[in-house]
Amino acid sequence: LKQNNNNVQQAIEYLISNLKSDESNGNLDDFVLVNDEEEKKKDAEWQQISMNDVAKHNISPWDIELYNEYECELLSSFKLKQIITKCPTRTHLYKWKLIYSTEKHGISVNTLYSKMEHFEEFILIINDTKYDDIFGAFVDCKWIKPKNKKQEQYKGTIDCFVFNYI
Repeated sequence: LKQNNNNVQQAIEYLISNLKSDESNGNLDDFVLVNDEEEKKKDAEWQQISMNDVAKHNISPWDIELYNEYECELLSSFKLKQIITKCPTRTHLYKWKLIYSTEKHGISVNTLYSKMEHFEEFILIINDTKYDDIFGAFVDCKWIKPKNKKQEQYKGTIDCFVFNYI
């Protein structure tokens, strides 16, 4: 670009002309020519999603990816994916992963806080064995152990919700 006074068109023409001269010498290490038509064909193969699809929140539980399909022991992976489809659209591309489980990590609120402190969005699932009930919440902020009782409490955003899986 510097040799061509920052004129992109001239710089491209210069590269192409040097590419042709290097082809005849068998030296092609310095240049790669991208065929835009090939790229356009590849792009056309992708499924297009309209803003209406996003607005209508048309996503299937089968589209959700879990880190390990068998990690969650409270719900089937399909039921967990159903809950995730109700989360904000931005979370549908996450590869969801189990962070804390009382069965795997013990019953300790300190362990819960330490496991969750690096995550800003998560689903908390609780199993009420007395009533055989599954409920929980989608939370969109870090869950930090309060340092004192007067620390300001998190109030939530419009994206947060609670659920009861029936």
